[in-house]
Amino acid sequence: MKGEVKVLLAFQPDRVFFRNAAKGTSQSEVVVLSGELAEKAKLSEPTSSKPEFKAELTKKDDQKAVKITFTAPEQEGRHSAQVTVKTGLDKPAELTLHAMAQVTGDLVPDRNYAIFAPFNKDNPPKFSLKVRSLTSKPFKIEKVVDPSGAVTGVASKKDGAWDVELTLTKATGTPRGKVELHTDRADQRQLVVNYSVRGNHQRLPAGVRKLGGPGAKVKPTLIPTGASAKGSPIRLQLKPGIHKVQRPIRPVPSTAQPPARTKLPKP
Repeated sequence: MKGEVKVLLAFQPDRVFFRNAAKGTSQSEVVVLSGELAEKAKLSEPTSSKPEFKAELTKKDDQKAVKITFTAPEQEGRHSAQVTVKTGLDKPAELTLHAMAQVTGDLVPDRNYAIFAPFNKDNPPKFSLKVRSLTSKPFKIEKVVDPSGAVTGVASKKDGAWDVELTLTKATGTPRGKVELHTDRADQRQLVVNYSVRGNHQRLPAGVRKLGGPGAKVKPTLIPTGASAKGSPIRLQLKPGIHKVQRPIRPVPSTAQPPARTKLPKP
């Protein structure tokens, strides 16, 4: 069976996302009305559920559209709002658009997370990232610090931004850590880049992870081998660093035939 899906009325795109919005700055996106009922629709009353997002009617290439402007507040992090517009039709009477934004400081790394290969002293793993200013303001990365001492970093200025090369210099006791990028900017003294090291920890079987991992104090558990509880059980016992399933030895039924009975004659 084949069918054709027709869009009656919708916005294109159906959602907007403002990435890396620096505090105090504004960004705008325009969504266009589309669908079979787009010409009949009479858009009105654009509203937003959050004051940081402003919606207004506009046109783009002679098409009905809505312009959404986001003004980043001082609070960093993820922000979102619902934008609603009346259509002037019976169905749908209104359209809803989801708007999202990520507010950051002016200085942003192009990667917030670094992943290193397993440590190799002959060829230490490296990871590169770039830090830039969203408003093109001058800045300097003064030093790169890993509180655990496992990662070192070198920063160099290039085309108004700073390239940072991180090097894993030793095997870490834990598979995760963080690197602090110290700057000369009073509004952002420090940027943090988290990291992890691949293959730096042993992954346990799923069943063992659920029971608490090696060393966990777990009571032995009897598990029926068959669908019936009358089945012969197996004993699951966890010891530090050892994960074995011990099965009891089942007795082997004897194949020997019982001795034949001698029939005595009647007296």
